[in-house]
Amino acid sequence: IPDYEDFRNDILNKKIIPYQVEFQPPPKSTKKICWLECSYCYGASADDSAADRMLRDVAIKTLHEIADGGVKKVIFAGYATDPLYSPYLEDLLEIAIDKKMIFGFNTKALKVSKRLLELLARTDIQPSSYMSLSVDAGSNEVYNTFHSVKSKAKIYDKVLQNTHAIVQSCREGGSLFDISAAYLVNNRNWMESEVSSFIEDFRGAGCDLLRF
Repeated sequence: IPDYEDFRNDILNKKIIPYQVEFQPPPKSTKKICWLECSYCYGASADDSAADRMLRDVAIKTLHEIADGGVKKVIFAGYATDPLYSPYLEDLLEIAIDKKMIFGFNTKALKVSKRLLELLARTDIQPSSYMSLSVDAGSNEVYNTFHSVKSKAKIYDKVLQNTHAIVQSCREGGSLFDISAAYLVNNRNWMESEVSSFIEDFRGAGCDLLRF
């Protein structure tokens, strides 16, 4: 940046078009902001009001304006929750693909709809698009402990199954965007056997990258 003051003024006067915008669609439920209650999440302190959430029509209009204004990339990350928990996430993704935008997801992939899989299988997805899965475990028991799940639900198995479905859908449709899985190491999941299980499972599922 040759001159900081000029650059700053261009930003304030809205002359700079950002390369990337993060979009935070709201959750379906008006009572519970997320599926999980992870102890490390900022969601517990989030100021959430159903009356203030972005409505579907407003979100769609806004994303059209962002794309038509020249922004090249959109990242979907839910507001103190998972973007796939949004009731209109698929509508936003379809717009991003139609507008030739690079897209990115940060998600736990707990629930994957048929329509989402169909969209991810499109052959016109822009290169450098990606989906980053937050897993953080190698078994159902540790997954539930790590994410403060009180039931004995086999959520890890479900996430692994959804990952297989995403990878298979992309390969069948010829889509080549990156799929990665992340493991946040702490004192609940550091065990070698747990990490090894995660590596084996998500390499086997077809992830392009594993992050720690």
